[in-house]
Amino acid sequence: VVATAISPKQVTVTWSPPTDTTGLTTYLIFSGSSFSNLVQIAKVPSSTTTFQNQPLNPSTMYFYGVEAVESGIDSAMSNITTATTLPLPNSPTNVVGTPSAATRIVLTWQETTAKGGLPVSSYQVFSGTTPGQLTKIATAKTTTYTNSSLTPGTTYYYEIVAVDTSNDFSVPSA
Repeated sequence: VVATAISPKQVTVTWSPPTDTTGLTTYLIFSGSSFSNLVQIAKVPSSTTTFQNQPLNPSTMYFYGVEAVESGIDSAMSNITTATTLPLPNSPTNVVGTPSAATRIVLTWQETTAKGGLPVSSYQVFSGTTPGQLTKIATAKTTTYTNSSLTPGTTYYYEIVAVDTSNDFSVPSA
């Protein structure tokens, strides 16, 4: 049995079938937050030797075991294996809004890659004229965005959210 974290919210569990599959009908998949508290989380047909466990918590260790059911009898549990889900993307840092005209603000920010995390694929840009009441205005593929058609003399607030290649979101920037 092998457990592999593939995102902040998903682990893939794979296993090999028993050498004698006579009477094999199903597999029971067990998981938990420690070796001693495994509970059954799934039952899959005997033709399946992989299971996608989701949604899970980011940066969390999970324990896994598998039992084969042959002729109505559960086998002993396999070896117990673990996987730690990947971290969420880090929040963008050093967000700066620079007016480039009376109706335009150029936003820039820095990406800080999460150690062991997935690559960032895009950024969601949020804006509003009241702190805490921001709405999504754009998706950017780079660490810059120009907000146009603004009202002159108005204060705008911004937050940037990083999105990784598995569509997981960071905490909003400052």
